Amino acid sequence: MSQFLSERPLIRFVLLCRRMRPRLPVPTRKPSAFRPLVPLAVVLLALVLASPCARADDGLFGVFTGPSGNPCRGPGSLLALLNRPTVSDSSCTVAPGRVMVEGGWQRLNLYGIPGGRSVNYPEFEFSFGLPDRTEIFVLPPNYTEQTVGLSPGITSGGSTATTVGLRHMLVDNELWQIAAEAAVTLPSGSPEYGSAGTGYTTNAILSYSLPHGFGAELQLGVSSETLPTAVGGGRYTSFNPIGDLTYAWDNRYQFYGEIFGETETAPGAGEGFAWDGGFQYLPLPHFELDVEIGHRISGTLGFDNYVGFGGGFEF
Repeated sequence: MSQFLSERPLIRFVLLCRRMRPRLPVPTRKPSAFRPLVPLAVVLLALVLASPCARADDGLFGVFTGPSGNPCRGPGSLLALLNRPTVSDSSCTVAPGRVMVEGGWQRLNLYGIPGGRSVNYPEFEFSFGLPDRTEIFVLPPNYTEQTVGLSPGITSGGSTATTVGLRHMLVDNELWQIAAEAAVTLPSGSPEYGSAGTGYTTNAILSYSLPHGFGAELQLGVSSETLPTAVGGGRYTSFNPIGDLTYAWDNRYQFYGEIFGETETAPGAGEGFAWDGGFQYLPLPHFELDVEIGHRISGTLGFDNYVGFGGGFEF
């Protein structure tokens, strides 16, 4: 699940969902921005309804126990378990007694601010596996350094809020996985970059394993977040759809692409949509490296484009 940063002309950041990225106010709404996600949602729904697993004797909530066609199990499963570098979260959960650590670095060019740029790190996330296909996760504060204006510009830095949450797999078989998760953003972080109040996010995540190494995922979420104290701490609610396509081979390499957005990026600011893509590599079965790029589609999420890299490991 990704953390997002929000940003205003007076430098403000908000933690939304899970990944770090800045955003700016939008003067008008563009309902057509939802259209890229509609075909993916229809395809995913059709695949699930047509799946033989949907008619299996063990029922909707049966646990798959056959060969390791399940992307959450077996060789290369870390590619499916990790939440980074995608904006969406994984529909898989860490095995009981296991721990997964993720981290990275991101450089963004800000939208609508001449010379505006931001660097975010270390983007840590810690996930702890519990029994019954459940995990808890913690996202500690992220450090953000933002520069506004042409070189050398004005630079400021600060920490984001802390987020904690829980994910549970409802469906776990060789073709499709469905999970539900809830996260709470604590009133924490610096006045310019943190969260003035408590934020809440819920997500439903559905993944489907297509033939020949392809996969698709749809994540639908609702969040209620607050701005940083320095800009008034106003609260806003957003619907957050994300659609992903992946291609993996040799249990070690994976490409991905996704479209993501929010219906409200700040109080009264309107919606914003963007795309991103990247590559993941497993040099070892429990160690992953990745790179990513992203670009604005419509509205505003604070950035015009970004690049990043990172990794994760499980033990």
